[in-house]
Amino acid sequence: MVQGLSDTAQTIGASLQAMQTVLVGNMQQAAQMTLSMNNMMEELVKRSVQVSVFAHKPSDFADTRGYRINLQISVSNKSPIPLQNAHIRLWFCPRQELYKKGVNMVSKQKDDSHMVFEQSVAQLPDKFEDALPFIQTVDGFCVASGATTETELELDIDVLHQLNGRISLEFSSPGTGHQLSVSHRFGIHLLQLVECFFVRDQSALEEAGLAVVPDSLSVKVDLARMRSLFRVPPADGVGIGCLLCVRTHEILLGLRVIAVVENARTASCEWLATTAATSAKQELIQHLTEELSTHDNTSDSISL
Repeated sequence: MVQGLSDTAQTIGASLQAMQTVLVGNMQQAAQMTLSMNNMMEELVKRSVQVSVFAHKPSDFADTRGYRINLQISVSNKSPIPLQNAHIRLWFCPRQELYKKGVNMVSKQKDDSHMVFEQSVAQLPDKFEDALPFIQTVDGFCVASGATTETELELDIDVLHQLNGRISLEFSSPGTGHQLSVSHRFGIHLLQLVECFFVRDQSALEEAGLAVVPDSLSVKVDLARMRSLFRVPPADGVGIGCLLCVRTHEILLGLRVIAVVENARTASCEWLATTAATSAKQELIQHLTEELSTHDNTSDSISL
């Protein structure tokens, strides 16, 4: 009798242990499925969110002592889930560049913008330790599903210099509440900082005393990009002798068209300058030549 009860108890204990093992396994599987679904949802939201930077020159270039460019920041949420407690950080790297070049940023707030910025030195994610946070939103903001919010920043640079930057959008995960981020690099090119304009004939700038820069290489420029960058009037043709002018606060440079290549899609140009060649001018010409010769890097949009 006692032996029968003992066997029954052992059987019940084994059954309970087996049921507990199955229950724990099911709970672990459910937890793993929940985690996987949450990861998929977070990835879907991150892929459906876009933060972009669009650079454009202000109209008062000649009235400023340094170099100014306006940065339009836009956040679009194409996911079915609203973004909660969102923050934007914008900075330039490496850190020493900010000390070498005088850079100031002012927020030009739009009346309906939810993004209010201030300069900050808050801690960055580990992978961005080589950079310095320059400006970030003061308070978290929300971007509804299918909505876009934007604002504009004004960037002042004392010394003409190409800048490399990063922008990061951080927001709360709809599942766990953890911080998610979407970030990318962008660049501000010299051609976006200087004044670029078109002159039909060099005689219009006779008083400037432009002369061919010795030892400078000819530059091939795509005509469509040339028209966009130097604001060539639609009614004007780009022919031999035309000038593409680049004006800084110190010097005037010109690209004189010396040949229009096959199918009138590309023009060969030579550099002209107003003063004797200096190392700084040669360096500027070299950087401008690289930007003009690279197909994609002179777009007005600096979203990458």
